[in-house]
Amino acid sequence: MLDAIEVRGFQSLADARIELGWLTVVEGPSNSGKSALVRALVMLARNARGTDYITTGKATCTVATGSAEEGFAVRLTRTARRGGDEYRVKVAEVPAAKVFTKLAGGVPEEVSALLRISELNIARQFDPPYLLTESGRDVAAVLGRLTNVSMVLAAAAEAGRRRKQLARDLKGAEQRRDDLLEQAQEFAGLAARRRALGRAEKALEALEATVASADRLRDLIGRVAGAEAAVEAARSAAARAEPPSLDALDGILARRQRLAGLIREHETASLNVRSFRGQAEDAAARETMAHRALHEALVAAGQCPLCGQAVA
Repeated sequence: MLDAIEVRGFQSLADARIELGWLTVVEGPSNSGKSALVRALVMLARNARGTDYITTGKATCTVATGSAEEGFAVRLTRTARRGGDEYRVKVAEVPAAKVFTKLAGGVPEEVSALLRISELNIARQFDPPYLLTESGRDVAAVLGRLTNVSMVLAAAAEAGRRRKQLARDLKGAEQRRDDLLEQAQEFAGLAARRRALGRAEKALEALEATVASADRLRDLIGRVAGAEAAVEAARSAAARAEPPSLDALDGILARRQRLAGLIREHETASLNVRSFRGQAEDAAARETMAHRALHEALVAAGQCPLCGQAVA
């Protein structure tokens, strides 16, 4: 048998404790909290959803009961914070309390077995007519049907649905925006890279021009080296050559003079031949003699004094 029920922050019951016996009668004037006490028991037994039960100005409400004779205590906590709802069960034989969360509106089997409170043995007198135990959404729907504002409520519901859809679309768009911004970071230095590439291309062109100039310079250096080698060879040949003696020069000069005389004689003989045809044979003989003498002079000299060619 349940010994007592404690209620805190539930509707008009800010902090109440009622001892229970085999038969407990709760009486009092209207608005004294009698129905709130029954609703608190219903919430404890059924895990009624929603936060409309919480006293205005409070963040949490609790409903607890137990049996000293049977050695257990059960407490249900409902909070406006997300994830704060829980059943806490304490059994005398077990040192630590057992906590149940994330029930999705269900009641743990251990709680139902201990309380032994069902929908059949809870009679509520005025709750259905006055919508005292219904959620705010259900109350709004009933009032809408009574006042013929169902269309407004439907429009509000559709607006809420669209708002949620737009919120999801906005979240997806923000995610895509963040992804694009992250991808754009890869191209943040693209302009600097393009400028660096332009500078590299110009440096490459200057390097190619420098290489071409170096090739031309190497070619000129090779030519200069060849010319220097030729000059050095000429100098060596000139150093090895011996200049002619004065006697040899005098001999060459004498032969040259004799040759010049023979040439004059040859010219004179030629003129005489042209002038005196009758003396042709004599002139021819003299010309032959002159040629022979010229040849002998050249042979004696060993080379032509004019062209330097050897004469045998």
